[in-house]
Amino acid sequence: SEIYFQRDQMDRAVDALHDAMDIELSVSEEPSTEALEAMDKMGLANEQMRNLDKALTCYEKALLARSRYYGEDHICVAKSLVNVARIMELQDNNDGALDLYKAAHKIYAQRITSTDFQCASEDAAAILQLIPSLLDQDRFEEAMSYLNKCLEVADEEEASKQSSSLDKSQIYYNLGRASIGLHDYVSATICLMEAAKTGGAVTAAEAVSLLQSVEHMQHGSSRDGIRASRSWDADDMNPRDVVVRSASSSNLTAQRVSGDGIFLSFRPGP
Repeated sequence: SEIYFQRDQMDRAVDALHDAMDIELSVSEEPSTEALEAMDKMGLANEQMRNLDKALTCYEKALLARSRYYGEDHICVAKSLVNVARIMELQDNNDGALDLYKAAHKIYAQRITSTDFQCASEDAAAILQLIPSLLDQDRFEEAMSYLNKCLEVADEEEASKQSSSLDKSQIYYNLGRASIGLHDYVSATICLMEAAKTGGAVTAAEAVSLLQSVEHMQHGSSRDGIRASRSWDADDMNPRDVVVRSASSSNLTAQRVSGDGIFLSFRPGP
């Protein structure tokens, strides 16, 4: 399979890998990590080449192996469920994809609430793929719990100077979307500003566009009004500063975001 893969003979590479996995499943008590990673790698390669049918067979074989030997509630199974669901979504099988996303969400929800759960970067990357379906279902609080866990992982890796596959701009952007769903426009503004200046898959322009929508939303909201003023770098659109003022009767009267961090100002209510 590896030789065929190196020669760009993808059909033969996939067939040989399936044969290898079938043999392994028939003679081993559990599939080797190497075999499962090879199947995931082959699935990803075909996905990137838009050979979606081939990618689906690889991801499904990995899912079958993991479910068979680790049980249907294992976190490794959740990863495979996300992979299969993503391909179904690309094939416009949205109902089937949603069912698998929900199954993966159920597994992650059980693990993420556990105090001894150590979320690895690979787990967090798979969890991030659940977020769009949760937001589409208006499950904003659940999405936020996942996103906050992913942000913890990204911060820990950043602090230890490890390379990370996690995109913090995407995390902050989706935290902003979830906050909007919960009508928490102050938090949404802060998260979107962080997304804009973090840099990543989410561009500053995309974050600013949604931020402008937040400002329009608050005008028609029955909740207390929010005003935001910003200064921008004209060349790269990176926000230099934002001041968010809330008319809320809570003690939080202003939040300030700058390049040095987030500063909260409080005063006695109302």
